[in-house]
Formats: sequence, structure tokens, C-alpha cells
Amino acid sequence: MANHRKTETSAKLKKFYSTMSNAVKLAETENGLESWEWKNIGNNCYGSNQINTFENYLAKHIIYTTIGNASEILDFSVVDKLNTYGYALGSDPVVYLNDGSYFIIAECDNSILYDVNGEKDPNDLGRDIFPFSILWRDINKNYPHFYPTVYSTSHPDGSLELGSYTREEAIQQCKTNRMLCSYLLQLDGWEFKDDYPLRL
Repeated sequence: MANHRKTETSAKLKKFYSTMSNAVKLAETENGLESWEWKNIGNNCYGSNQINTFENYLAKHIIYTTIGNASEILDFSVVDKLNTYGYALGSDPVVYLNDGSYFIIAECDNSILYDVNGEKDPNDLGRDIFPFSILWRDINKNYPHFYPTVYSTSHPDGSLELGSYTREEAIQQCKTNRMLCSYLLQLDGWEFKDDYPLRL
């Protein structure tokens, strides 16, 4: 059972990462705007603006079934658990995909929380929920604009430079705060190696 969960979760993560990466690239090309410029159009973090961002840029490139806001369509226990990790979810959009998984557009459209098995347990970071980000402004212009969450350094002009971590450092981060579990999995080709620090 454990191996089946790992295989299934790995396949879903690969598909989600590919789908979202392609959607961001297509939307940037189609609109002539880099993803960091999308945020400035609405210039606020209200749920309606986040839904508009999704509908205006990404929706046509993603097959999805339902969109709503976290406080209305997610079970309270899911929202409550994610809030313990610092995600203050309220009217943040939730987009359900046709395989039953969903993603939350959190924190002003920047953070993407992908839940591989919908609202089934355990609803926990690094186990069935994996954080990603849409990169708003990249100082080096050489990072993909959709990527696993990894710490970044802010610069005076508002741009970001993504941090780089060894695999050992990513394992330690995944153990302690779980924000880098997606980054670790990307380093491992989206496979769950024997030393992956969390039980699925």
C-alpha cells in the first residue's frame, strides 16, 4: 500500500508540475506579460482578484471542474491545518481538477498548494499537500516561472533570486518545516526515495 501511494503521488506531482509549468509559459506568451506582471493588474490580494487572475491567464490552459473559495468549499479541518503552517486561507481560490485533486491559489496568487488526493487525509504538507510558487520577478531571468517552493532572497528592486540547496539541506528542511519537500522531490525526479523524511 505504501509503495502504491508513493507511485500514485509521484505520478500526480509530475503531471501537475508539467501542466502548471506549461500553463504559465503559454499565458505569458499569449498575453505578452511575464507572470510577475499579472499580479500588478488587480493590485490587491482579495479572493475575487485571485480568481480573476486565474480566469484571465491560466484557466484556458488547464482542465478543471470547479472553482470556489477555500472558506466555502474546503472542509474546515483542512483550512485549519493549513493555517497552522502560516497560510491564512479565507477567500483564496480552490481549483478542482478532473482527477479529484485540487490546488489553492494562496498568498496573493504567489503560493500554490497542490493536494494530490483532494480532501482525504492526512491533508498535511509534504505528505499529500505540496507547495509550489509562481515566480513574480526573477532577477536572473533563468528560473522557470512555476517551481517548487524554495526560499528566495529579496532585492531592492523587488525581484527575487531563488536559493539553491544541496539534497542534504533539502532533506533537513523537509523534516523541520516541510516547505522544501516539493523542492526535494524535484531534485529526486519527483520520486519518493527511501530516505524521504515523511511517511505518506
